[in-house]
Amino acid sequence: MDLLWEDIISNVEKHYVGILVFQETESGISIIDGQQRLTTILIIILAALYLLYENLKNLSGEDDKKKADKQLEILMSKYIGKEEEDLKYYNKISLNDNNDAFFKELCHIKENGSVKKVKPIFNKDLKTNKTLLKALKFFYEKLKNYIFEPTPDKIINFINENISKKLIFTKIIVNKEENAYMLFETLNSRSVELSSYDLLKNHLLAIAGEKFQQSMLDDIALINTNIGSGDITRFIAMDWNCRHTPKVMEKRIYRTIAREIKDTNSAFHYTKVLKKSSDIYKILKSHNYSQDIEVQELLKVLKYIPRISQHNLIILSLFHSMDKYKIKKIINCLLVLAIRYNYVCQKQANKQETIYNRIATKIFNREYSNEREIIKELKESDIYIADEEFVADFIKKDFATESIDRYLLAKIEEYVTKIKLDYDSLTIEHISDKSKREGFTNKIGNQTLLSKQENSALSGKSFEEKVKVYAKSNLYIVNTISGKSWTENIVAERSKDLANIACKVFVIK
Repeated sequence: MDLLWEDIISNVEKHYVGILVFQETESGISIIDGQQRLTTILIIILAALYLLYENLKNLSGEDDKKKADKQLEILMSKYIGKEEEDLKYYNKISLNDNNDAFFKELCHIKENGSVKKVKPIFNKDLKTNKTLLKALKFFYEKLKNYIFEPTPDKIINFINENISKKLIFTKIIVNKEENAYMLFETLNSRSVELSSYDLLKNHLLAIAGEKFQQSMLDDIALINTNIGSGDITRFIAMDWNCRHTPKVMEKRIYRTIAREIKDTNSAFHYTKVLKKSSDIYKILKSHNYSQDIEVQELLKVLKYIPRISQHNLIILSLFHSMDKYKIKKIINCLLVLAIRYNYVCQKQANKQETIYNRIATKIFNREYSNEREIIKELKESDIYIADEEFVADFIKKDFATESIDRYLLAKIEEYVTKIKLDYDSLTIEHISDKSKREGFTNKIGNQTLLSKQENSALSGKSFEEKVKVYAKSNLYIVNTISGKSWTENIVAERSKDLANIACKVFVIK
């Protein structure tokens, strides 16, 4: 939502929103591709119209109020819908069975009176209805902050200039399901930018046919809600590769899956598994796993390590197989591998992805007797860095990612003192100040942990002044910093000491 809002209020004259594919049916026109985009845009217009209605009372003259009220009716009729002779309200767009009633409720601006008074009374436990209301409130607040002292003219101008004239679509109408599928194939072959997700979605809809099209759209909508459009193709590839070997690249994932899905049964079996994977992926993105606080912590730390995601292949399979395997020890093993192989030694991911793909598939198919077999195979693989190489690279590495570096130092401290630390409340202190830009500034031996207050208080202080504060600390990695000077050789020795402890901490047993 943030990205769309930024595009709408940007200084760009026109913004291309993408391809909309419609299908003619006996009852009207179905949106094959683009319902989520259209609904979101309508919600932005609704938010503007709520703002317009709420500001009617601020108008001083009765004529001005009548004029603004008439403008509201015209805009509602143009973009949203209107009341017909039977006194029932008819929207221009109908959503699926789960959400349509509540969407109509959102559109009753005068009856609701205010965005704040709207509540998800229809299917109140349905997450997608709550998402609709959340989106309405999100864009309403954005508009209030964007339009300074909102007046009817300003709000109407926003709708005309930032939405009606600015947003551009490519509209395609087909009259048969299979035509939609062939159309997407043709567009893709002619270099029109369509993602694997676009192609796969329309392949599934083509197979579902008109009879089961709405059911398929509901499944896809749920998956979209869990994943978010930005990650959808990556997620589809990850899900497939956690269950199949050999690993398939993202750009080839559509054709690979389409070759396997040829009938209605296989299409819905695929989306059934995909829905469960999307629930798991949502947990991985937010690391919000309340069933086990230690697993939640491991998932969080894995996200600290930049530019890695290949471990999610195994984690996705593990969550599918929780009834057979205990996942905590395996995820801890993946974290150790990520720290050794990816973060410290910075090895290429290709070999790792191939190994993870093979192990993930075996996990999904329940080929291991227990989790110990999985850990054994991970430890004996070529991606488990030997202690000697790990220590050497740990000493020479420049550590410049504070989130994971805090964790590494905290675990070293905990290993020595056996006292649990809240590392997220601490900060990285560079003993020799970063502003000096010395060659050893980012070496682990030149870093320690301090509270934010301590770190701030020591900013710009000399080494002699810092040592006096370090000596009072309860942390081993802090109070062992001593001496009259701080040199490159001292940093190297301290780096070696910390590396040797880290080697004992981050180990697969």
